[in-house]
Amino acid sequence: MWPSLVALRLVLPLGAAETPSTVTFNEHLAPVIFQHCAPCHRPGGAAPFSLLTFNDAAKRATDLADVTGRRYMPPWLPEPGPHTFNGDRRLTEDEIALFRRWSAAGAPAGDPSKSPPPPQFISDWQMGPPDLVVTLPEPFIVPAEGRDVYRNFVMPLNLDRRRYVKAWELRPGSRTAHHAFVRVDRSGEGRRRDATDPEPGFPGMDIPVQIQPPNGHFASWQPGAAPARNPVGLSWTLEPGTDLVLQTHLQPRGKPEPFQPQLGLYFTDEPPTNQPIKFGLGTYSLDIPAGSTNVTARDEMILPADADLLGVLPHTHYLGRRIEGRAVFPDGREESLLLIPDWDFNWQGAYRYQEPVFLPAGTKISMALQFDNSTNNVRNPFSPPRPARYGPNT
Repeated sequence: MWPSLVALRLVLPLGAAETPSTVTFNEHLAPVIFQHCAPCHRPGGAAPFSLLTFNDAAKRATDLADVTGRRYMPPWLPEPGPHTFNGDRRLTEDEIALFRRWSAAGAPAGDPSKSPPPPQFISDWQMGPPDLVVTLPEPFIVPAEGRDVYRNFVMPLNLDRRRYVKAWELRPGSRTAHHAFVRVDRSGEGRRRDATDPEPGFPGMDIPVQIQPPNGHFASWQPGAAPARNPVGLSWTLEPGTDLVLQTHLQPRGKPEPFQPQLGLYFTDEPPTNQPIKFGLGTYSLDIPAGSTNVTARDEMILPADADLLGVLPHTHYLGRRIEGRAVFPDGREESLLLIPDWDFNWQGAYRYQEPVFLPAGTKISMALQFDNSTNNVRNPFSPPRPARYGPNT
C-alpha cells in the first residue's frame, strides 16, 4: 500500500435548467453521454461497447440507470472536497436523474434535430505523430488463466543526445493491461534483470531502486487515460543511455494474448525550470486478519519547507476500502486533500489539482487507508477470507 503525494517547491449546469417533462436520448442524454461516456465508450475505445448512437444506449438503458445511480460509471473515485481535481468525471445528481427517468420512460429517442453532433475521435495518436515511438522489442504472452501478472518491460530509447519530454501517450495494444507506470532506468539494472528471464521483461511488483519515476512525475496510465501533458517548465530529462521501464499489471482474459505496448514521446527544446518531488506515505507492515472489516494503516510526514501540492496518487489493491489524505496546518487548521470512501482497484488513477495546494513549512500530511478482509468486501479475492500481509492483494 503506497499512496503517494507530489509536492513542488514554488515560493449551463443541468440543475439550473427547468426539469424536462419527458426525457429523451437526443435532447437530454446525448449531451451527457458524449461528454462523460464517449471518451471510452466508442469504437476503438477502452470500453467493451460504444454509446455513440441511440440504439447503442437504448438497449442498455436499464444498466445505464443502474451504474450511474450507483456512481460506478463514469469511473471517478474521489469525493468532492475543498480542492478540485482535473478531469473530474462525476455526474451531477440531475444528470443521474436523467438516466433514471429515461429508462423508466422506456428510453425514447426524441427529436434527432435536438441532438448535438457526436464527438469525433482520432483513431491514431491523440496528440498527432510523436517525436519518438518506442515499441517493446518482442511481445509478452499473457496466459489465458491464472493469477494477475505483475511484470516490468525494458524499452530501450537509443538516444543520441539529451531530450526533454513534454508529453507522452501509451498504447497498450491489449485489453489485458490493467494499469502501468513509466519509469526511467539510467543504471542498466532493468536490462540485467531482463537478461536473466527467458521471457520479455522481468517479474515483480517492486522494481529495483535504481529504476525511478521520471523527474518525480507519477507517469501512470489506466484504460481510458488521456495523453499525459506535463505542465510548462516540468518536462522530463532523458539522457543518452537511458532506458524506459514499463511497470505493468496484466490480467488474463480467457485466452493467451500478446502484449506489445507502444509509448509515444513528445519532445520540447525547453529544459525543465522546476522539478517535482514525489514522496510516498505507506507501510509494508500489514497484518490484516481474516474476517476483519476495519484495519487501518496510517502514515504521515511534516513538511520541512513551503510546498505546492500538485497531485496525489492513491494506490492499494483488492482489500483496500477507504482512503483519506489530510493536511494539518501549523496554525491547527485541518483540510481534506483526498477522500475515496469506496476504493475500487479497477478504477485507480493519479489526481492532479486544478490549482496547486499551498502547504506552508510545518504542515503535517497524513494518509489513512482502511482494509476490509471480510466476505462483505465483494472484491476480496478469497472466499473464505485469508489472513493478509503486504502483497498483491493489499
